[in-house]
Amino acid sequence: MTPWVPAIAICGIGVMLLGLGILLWVRLNGYRRSSARGTAAAGEFSPARFDPMTRLLGDEDLEFLRQFSNCKPELAKQWERERRQIFRLYLREAATEFQRLHAAARLLAANAPEEHADLVGKLMRQQVTFWSTLAKIELRLALGELPLGGLGLGKIDVRKIVALIEAMQADVRPGLVQASV
Repeated sequence: MTPWVPAIAICGIGVMLLGLGILLWVRLNGYRRSSARGTAAAGEFSPARFDPMTRLLGDEDLEFLRQFSNCKPELAKQWERERRQIFRLYLREAATEFQRLHAAARLLAANAPEEHADLVGKLMRQQVTFWSTLAKIELRLALGELPLGGLGLGKIDVRKIVALIEAMQADVRPGLVQASV
């Protein structure tokens, strides 16, 4: 084995990781831009709106589709691609909802008395947790798009995203009630 083979392998892996990192950055930036436009309706957050996400990437529907003799591999690939697109639309809505609630929470923290200064740290932790969870989900979606037999797609748990939005709403609700009084 020549000494160049490990170097070429390391460079290849580095290029793949760089490409994956750029892809993640582009995807997350897209979620941020769409949430900056404020497409979500103002009002109460409804976790039930995101219930279809839990089933959307499940294997049950695809297995049902494959049971039919006229289900070609192209149709199954198209199904997988389209359900990831729909899933990403739900993720975009979740990001928009989180950003809306986070903006309201930042406003409340800015107007809060000094004894509530710990709210800023809590808001930062919630934001980091939300975006890192979204990045992990997007990474698994990107790995599922690789032609390696769906590497990494598996079960994606969206309950954490919904729970983070619910927690943000629970933090914001008391402040909004006090501000309206």
